[in-house]
Amino acid sequence: MTRMDSMGLMTNMNIAGGMSICDKRAAATGKENETSDGEGAERPQRTQRTQGTQETHVSVHPGQSRSTRIHVNPARNAGHSSTRDSACSVNVELPRRSLLRAVCTEAALASLGAAGLSLPHLALAFDGKPADAKAEAEAEANAERGRAAEGSRSRFGKDSEEALQGRTASSGSGDTADVLVIGGGAAGLSAAIAAAELGASVLLIEKMSALGGDTLISGGYYNAVDPVRQSKLHIVDSIELFESQMLDLGDGLNSPEVVRTMVEEAGDTLSWLEKHGLVFLPQVFEVYGSMHPRAHKPVLPRGTGWIRALSQAALTLGVKVRTNVRATRLLVDEETGAVSGAAAMERKKGRDVLRVFHARKGVVIAAGGYGANKALVAEASPAFENLPVDSLPGATGDLIEAAREIGGSVVNMQFVECVPGSRAGIAFPIRLDYIPRRMIMVDRYGRRFTNEGATRTQIAADILKAPSPAWCIADADTVASFDAHDQKNLYRGLYMGEAFREKSPKALAERLGANPKELMKTLKSGIGRERLRTVPLWVTRLHLRIHTTLGGIAINPKAQALRPDGSVIPHLYAAGASVGNIHGRARIGANGLTAAAVFGRIAGADAALNDPLRVF
Repeated sequence: MTRMDSMGLMTNMNIAGGMSICDKRAAATGKENETSDGEGAERPQRTQRTQGTQETHVSVHPGQSRSTRIHVNPARNAGHSSTRDSACSVNVELPRRSLLRAVCTEAALASLGAAGLSLPHLALAFDGKPADAKAEAEAEANAERGRAAEGSRSRFGKDSEEALQGRTASSGSGDTADVLVIGGGAAGLSAAIAAAELGASVLLIEKMSALGGDTLISGGYYNAVDPVRQSKLHIVDSIELFESQMLDLGDGLNSPEVVRTMVEEAGDTLSWLEKHGLVFLPQVFEVYGSMHPRAHKPVLPRGTGWIRALSQAALTLGVKVRTNVRATRLLVDEETGAVSGAAAMERKKGRDVLRVFHARKGVVIAAGGYGANKALVAEASPAFENLPVDSLPGATGDLIEAAREIGGSVVNMQFVECVPGSRAGIAFPIRLDYIPRRMIMVDRYGRRFTNEGATRTQIAADILKAPSPAWCIADADTVASFDAHDQKNLYRGLYMGEAFREKSPKALAERLGANPKELMKTLKSGIGRERLRTVPLWVTRLHLRIHTTLGGIAINPKAQALRPDGSVIPHLYAAGASVGNIHGRARIGANGLTAAAVFGRIAGADAALNDPLRVF
């Protein structure tokens, strides 16, 4: 068991299962291990400290015939250990976020392999809570099943070159698959389905307690050039127009090859999504910041249709899903440089247990952006650090940082996307701006101050510059056209005093504290008359929120993660909001789910076709 003291240091750890190399050698020579208390007794723990060092005690089971002291240096986040004959060596590190790692050194690993022993399973507990009996029994069983350490060549991220950090915490064959997908939103589920369709075994891990991620709270819209739907509505569109809009908005900071792949594959991926049960309305729409009417809207509100359909498809194809598992680091095969798995913390019964997941053919990072990581937002985009965020708590960018740690290229972290929403402290959106050509935005004086059909970046900049408070106004017919979910939120806002409705411009001006003449002038203008036709008129205040982050891992058109020199990191893929070179400086509205599904699908399929790593 592992106990954490008040400083976050490990103060007691048991290595469960397997005879130590010391015991094995003693048995081979016919000699019992000597202890100060006589034959077969556990050596008593002695407290010997040096300045800046904390001593911990490790007992080796079964037999309890050899004790090992581990010295931990808090200042250096490292430690060393020794047994009486120095045959075994265990390093203990205390990395960021107090994740404790026990690493078997190369020398000890070779000794274990030569002796025909498996690396023992470490039963770890955190937050000061010991592992329970069940966990210890599981550790003993897993140690019996353990994996031969001889010949292993994995390293744990860039920090541990001493080999096979992760196998110490593996929990059996259920933690190994052809493809490991990290993240259970649209990108992750698309990757899992695509890999499974090609016959790969797939394990998907999700840090939250349920699948969905930010997809679940998204608008649900999906951009694609769709001649069938668009021609019926007399909408002219093309791959080239879609591509040019993305590149113009990206301002040279997105990859042209990646953009081209997305716009070309969006239509085929739309059909693929429909084949897997996602039902879209027969029309296409222009939504907030989308720049053109090519957004496809699911029948079910927001992202619920996505997660229902894709999770069902994944499970039907045999994808294994584990929730409450937070991936923290990537495993890299030392010989080939290929990513071979990930280390993670699994939340069980109120405590965190270290797990390691192995992937024979590839790892897909689809763990979302970093909008919920206030420290990272403050570092990358300090101008936005005090804004409320739309992202769920799981969007912390852990895997973006993990990719950087093994040499991945991370780009455009300074860019975030802001949209109007509720004020801080309200967890649901209260908005009237979903349909840009059916609403207007006015400043505190009642004057229209922006082009509501402009890009999200431009509108956000105009809101920040407008005399405050700024407001959004829509008419009764527009509100009636919203889906049930958006209407429900709007009425919730009405009864909370966060949204208002008035039957006359004069009453509206009084409600807003605006100049009645200026507001009336705006409402009677051509744009006002065209968009505001029926009463009551609805109004909400424009509060900017961080909607998503745009930085992340650089990929190529195959969704393979890249190094800064443009070379590929073998067996590592990224999709969705974890990617940083799709959108560039700004994102077209409704492109988020398009990028997620297109590159999730590409990543899963490409990973499934890789040759398996020989370490397995």
